[in-house]
Amino acid sequence: MGLLDDLKKTVIDSVSDLPATIINQKKEIVKETSVSSEIQKAPHENDNILVRIGCSPKTIEFVCMSLADGILDNKEKELLIRRATEDGVDLQEFDFVITKALEAYHTACKRTIEELSNFFNQAEAMSKKEQKPNEATLSSAVPAIMDVAGKSKGNPYLIAGLVAGEVVGQAITSFIKEPSKLNTFKAEIIRKIDIPLFPEVLVDFFGYASSQIIEEKQRNNGKGIFTEWSETLFGKDIDLVPIWKEKMTQVMTKTVMKYGHDPNVMSLVAKWRETPLKKLSKITDPNEIENFPIPNTASDYIELVKYSFEKAEDVKVANREVFAHLNSRLMKEAKKFINFSPIVKDVIEECRIKPVSLLMSYCDDSAFMVQFEVPDKLSDLLEVLNFLQNRKDLKKHYQRLYDEAIVKFGSDLDAIKKIKQFKPKNIFGL
Repeated sequence: MGLLDDLKKTVIDSVSDLPATIINQKKEIVKETSVSSEIQKAPHENDNILVRIGCSPKTIEFVCMSLADGILDNKEKELLIRRATEDGVDLQEFDFVITKALEAYHTACKRTIEELSNFFNQAEAMSKKEQKPNEATLSSAVPAIMDVAGKSKGNPYLIAGLVAGEVVGQAITSFIKEPSKLNTFKAEIIRKIDIPLFPEVLVDFFGYASSQIIEEKQRNNGKGIFTEWSETLFGKDIDLVPIWKEKMTQVMTKTVMKYGHDPNVMSLVAKWRETPLKKLSKITDPNEIENFPIPNTASDYIELVKYSFEKAEDVKVANREVFAHLNSRLMKEAKKFINFSPIVKDVIEECRIKPVSLLMSYCDDSAFMVQFEVPDKLSDLLEVLNFLQNRKDLKKHYQRLYDEAIVKFGSDLDAIKKIKQFKPKNIFGL
């Protein structure tokens, strides 16, 4: 059963709880729907489900833009409901159509990688003459998500339609004429196929792409003299390793843009990505560690905060103070990420290195003491001053930090009052 048939069955099975008038209308809509007539229609044409229930061209345009990525967030939904209300559309009908469009899209998305694998296996069988090369057979097996946003042409109800674009059609035709160019054909499909940005689909895609790269490398390394002679005589087929890597980079870039602030999603794809944490863990130069760039996303930020904290707390680590300085820099940037991810607030509280702990560990290091800055938090400052007032050998540093603290907290009278309780005494004890 094809995707369209599945979609029709889903619609019919799902209308039992609706009024009879709506049920009849939905059945008529499903009955009249076909790939050739519906998918190719533009938003302004009347033979469209949303048009039939009363949506204006402007509302349909908003629906298409909102459903293009297969996700409908709260703001988008509020906008669409407002538009539908202004059009006088029955909101129950409107919600039904939108819900079914999303369900169809998600169903197709979950099968994308499986269908892509089957599609390539079928092409490979044709290239080996295990199966007769057949253009119609291969065309009918094109994976469901193939440039969906561009090919559905404004029909969100059939947004998951099986449509092979012109480029893919040409690739199939060329392959049938010359099945030996299997990799050239695969390269066209890899470049063209649209990978849905859903977590479970992304995991499937990166896993599949990685396995294909490994297999391709093994094939490249296992080529014998006959293969090399054949390639010289008939022309060498394209190497798929860089094609897959390019696709993985492209999809990962989109993934980071979409889910960069979601630690849970990013952890699922971390094994296939060169994260800031992976880069930092390879660095040994103290200066590079201390000045490591602040990440742009909350998930990467959280990883670096945890890592720098663990290193700074580990007495076996040679450059503990360097990681402590990095941790301090990261903490100062926390405000940039708290709004994106609620977890950030808990992480910075859990992984914050107290200034007094650093001071106690490195107070005998003159270079460290000269660079030690007045803490931003009053509670941290008071702990530091309390420690220093009992260290006669650190008197000059005590005086410097006290003076700088008075200036730094000068506008906070309550803070100044608490700081002055730790005013250094002169040689006369005053």
